[in-house]
Amino acid sequence: MPHHRQALFVVRHLPDHFQTQQGTEFYGQFKTNIKLDRPSNYSVTEKGIKLQEGIPIDNLHDFEKSLDFTFPQDFIELYTKVNGFENFDYNENMFSLWSLDRILKEYKEDGDTNYVSFCDFLINSHSLGFYKDDGRIYKYYNEPEAIADNFQDFILLLNSNDDLLY
Repeated sequence: MPHHRQALFVVRHLPDHFQTQQGTEFYGQFKTNIKLDRPSNYSVTEKGIKLQEGIPIDNLHDFEKSLDFTFPQDFIELYTKVNGFENFDYNENMFSLWSLDRILKEYKEDGDTNYVSFCDFLINSHSLGFYKDDGRIYKYYNEPEAIADNFQDFILLLNSNDDLLY
């Protein structure tokens, strides 16, 4: 499990009940660094990342049906708070968390109906996502490689800028 460092990612919006082996500080250290700016349909983090407003739970379930895939609960909870980054915005390490619209677009263009990507590195140098028959998170660059056992572990890797992401 990666060490906690100062959070650099959208998951400052993760629900309060997220737990890790390190305890409840997982969410607390993230949620304090958001500066909301509501003149439009997005908020802005202290790092300047524009975040799209969350999606209603019913819309998320409809989205799952359109992909024939059930996202893990922690993914659903995050997307009810934040629907990815605005447009192609990215964090300081060049990772972009996608909106549902972009997830669907990439899913249709990819051609692999068993893989659902939700994030990319360096303007799509490689993607990160789920295989429908496996709850783990994969990095896909030429060949898929499992990098996290679940979505929450992936978020921890992202927050700590772990080498597994690259």
